[in-house]
Amino acid sequence: MNRWALAWAVPVLVASCSSSSKVLERSAPERPAWVDQAPAARGQLYFTGTCTDLPNYQEGLECARAEALLDVTAWVGGRFSSYVYGSTTEQGRRAGSSVYFDSDVFLVDVRREDTYYEIRQETWGRSYFVSVLLSYPRQAAEAERSEIVKKTGWCDGFVTGAEHRINVAASEGRWGDAMNGVLLAATEVAVPRNFDRSQHLDRLAVIARDLVTPFRISAEIIDAQVLVRTSYRGAAAGGVPLECLLGRQKVAAVSGTDGTAVCEMDGSPVGKGEQIKVRPDIDSYLASVPDEAGGLAAVLGELLDRSDAIDVSVRLDVGVALTGDRECEPALRALRSSLSAAGVRFVEYGAGQASLSLTCSVEDGSMSGSLFSAVARGHVVLDLAASHARESVAPVNGLGASAVAARNEALERLGSELGSVALRLLSGMVGDEEG
Repeated sequence: MNRWALAWAVPVLVASCSSSSKVLERSAPERPAWVDQAPAARGQLYFTGTCTDLPNYQEGLECARAEALLDVTAWVGGRFSSYVYGSTTEQGRRAGSSVYFDSDVFLVDVRREDTYYEIRQETWGRSYFVSVLLSYPRQAAEAERSEIVKKTGWCDGFVTGAEHRINVAASEGRWGDAMNGVLLAATEVAVPRNFDRSQHLDRLAVIARDLVTPFRISAEIIDAQVLVRTSYRGAAAGGVPLECLLGRQKVAAVSGTDGTAVCEMDGSPVGKGEQIKVRPDIDSYLASVPDEAGGLAAVLGELLDRSDAIDVSVRLDVGVALTGDRECEPALRALRSSLSAAGVRFVEYGAGQASLSLTCSVEDGSMSGSLFSAVARGHVVLDLAASHARESVAPVNGLGASAVAARNEALERLGSELGSVALRLLSGMVGDEEG
């Protein structure tokens, strides 16, 4: 295979119109015949790769090897992604080329038999012409091709069977088993020798969305307990991992076959001056998602939108001057929403009974599949008459399809957490004054 480095294509064409290049050095007296035609042998397969007009020998060698390996991978039916020069800038030229091979497992049998290079003088400077010759035992190559065909076919059948089992589980109210079936299937098919694994993972993401879109959560306080109901297409959804959040409390629960779960909070939640938030607990789901299943991870992230909140706040007739850093705006919006729901009025600084300031920071985290993550931290300071209080919350995580979306979600969740803290502080201070 012979490919031009893309970023050098235009300069080379321009130069070729004005003068021909001159060979300054070559690794052999004559260019080997295999450069233009790979040899043929009964027990061996041969593949050649050639790259021209590269700025140094090392980049030329890496590029030529990658070109040959592309042919090896295509022969056995494997998958690959190729990244070559794509910029005409000097930075782009220095970036080199690289190839990621999906099935590195079979490349251990590939050997480099020979290398040939030429150093040329062009009108625009020196360039390198590099060719490599790779050999691959025919028996090993044919065995690998057979394994890829076999694994791909098995995975195709597995996904089809998994879809049926998932649909049955969901229709019988076993929503948790259905979602676990999606994750199990993703793990089974996200393997190197599955040529169609991208299509399989995309198909599983669609199946997961069919589970998420009609899923609903509702919650209420009954006998000082949080009763949670989960449903799928209007029927009970069992086996759903849940979390109930009240201030710093986090209580885990799982819905039963009737679609209900009870969160046992510490003490009676009524009168706390806060909101109880109930939502799916997706942490274990995300931990099971293969790295390549970005679409599936994004669908699981949408489960966070399937949540409910119970207002257990006591109405507060108090004017508050609220301030905060500019980067805290998403958190400020969420905090304002929490305070407004509790009856708090917002006034200019110095015109109210209390002043409340918010400080926050947010950092980018690691990725989960194609989802970005972020971590937000912050605290609130409340001054009311002679009382002063400062309180922070544990770091809050956010997920999103982009870094900005992840940061905004982390800040919004931080604002909700700090809103609960601020309501508790306000309730206590106002109560002390009235007492």
